Amino acid sequence: MAYYDEVIERLQWFVMDIQRAGMLIDQPLVANYLALAERNKTTIKEHFESALGYPYNPNAPQQTLALFNKDFLIPIEASGEIDLLKATMRMPEALPVIEGILQYKDMVKKSGTYLKPVLWPDGRVRSQFRLYGTLTWRLSSREPDLQNLPRAESLGINIKDIYTAPEGYSLVEADYSALEDRIPAYASGATKLIQMFKRGENTHLYRASIIFDRPITDKKKQAKEYDFAKRLRYATGYRAGLPKISDKLLEDMHEWHPPEEIGPMIARLESDMPEITAWQDACWKECEKTNRLYDGFNTPRILYSARHERRQVACSWPTQATASGIMNRAMVRIYDAMRAKLIDPSVRCVCQVHDSLMFEIPDELVLGETRKLVQLMEVPVHVFGQTVVFPVEAKAGKRWGSMETLKL
Repeated sequence: MAYYDEVIERLQWFVMDIQRAGMLIDQPLVANYLALAERNKTTIKEHFESALGYPYNPNAPQQTLALFNKDFLIPIEASGEIDLLKATMRMPEALPVIEGILQYKDMVKKSGTYLKPVLWPDGRVRSQFRLYGTLTWRLSSREPDLQNLPRAESLGINIKDIYTAPEGYSLVEADYSALEDRIPAYASGATKLIQMFKRGENTHLYRASIIFDRPITDKKKQAKEYDFAKRLRYATGYRAGLPKISDKLLEDMHEWHPPEEIGPMIARLESDMPEITAWQDACWKECEKTNRLYDGFNTPRILYSARHERRQVACSWPTQATASGIMNRAMVRIYDAMRAKLIDPSVRCVCQVHDSLMFEIPDELVLGETRKLVQLMEVPVHVFGQTVVFPVEAKAGKRWGSMETLKL
């Protein structure tokens, strides 16, 4: 009840303000993207049919199953993304074909879901942000789901670019830096990792060196190793089994790394930073003993799930719930500052995505108001028995998908 009284009850008013504000849509760009998606679909389909010599719809599951089972002689039982990608384990040269199918499906998804926003008369969309949509108290979003938009551009379409700032304003995103990486470090007392954060070092480069057992020092020149290390870190952060981790990496990177390859990499990571593994195991043992878990603010969760399901929950929930608590408390501070007119009245919060907040700020006020918002987010918090400042990075731009780092 204390968390509800101190945070959630007040947070709901800020959430209502976010929903009232909404996000502006660039309608001409939506129309251009829809036309481009149709052209991309036509090009991909024609390319397939020219190569195969018969009509083929890449979005038709039965036709795709026939293509692999009869033409390629690769037995697959379903045509989902991971099912298709696993076919490359038997025939690596099929990857270009699979990527073409996935690109076609992606264009169908974009044109049918992301590029058909339901607009209000003022040209904005107003997502429904729910306070009670997750077990970690993180906000969830729907109609549209602004928290799970495609991140990357594909075939000339960047979905986030349709979300834009009104004339004379910029979009500003304030994002907690590597929050779900920092929380386990402080919770477990992983001294090496904490010191790296304090020195501003790139922890993903360091992990890449451990994973590949050789120096990885340049993010751009060794981008493939860097990206792999980053994805492996988050895939292993919640102690999923090796087969699931291999599948996740295949889905994310379109590269197959078997469990017997992933296992030694994870072992090297755990050996280098054993504190995090020990902390996760301690959470699991406490969960087994008491049916309870606690986040960094000592907020409890009682578990009713089956015992065999609890290990992954025990490894993930304390981190995610702590991250949620940090963000929700920051939102309350910002709401209070806005009510007290410590923030310029022209500034509006228009979206929340996991560890970040999005604002519309007049162009001439961007630097000054962003500094205030970042200071409110970086207020020291007491978690896991210690006081910590979690740093925030800010970006600004006219479109959500084309923002640049702000130097504050």
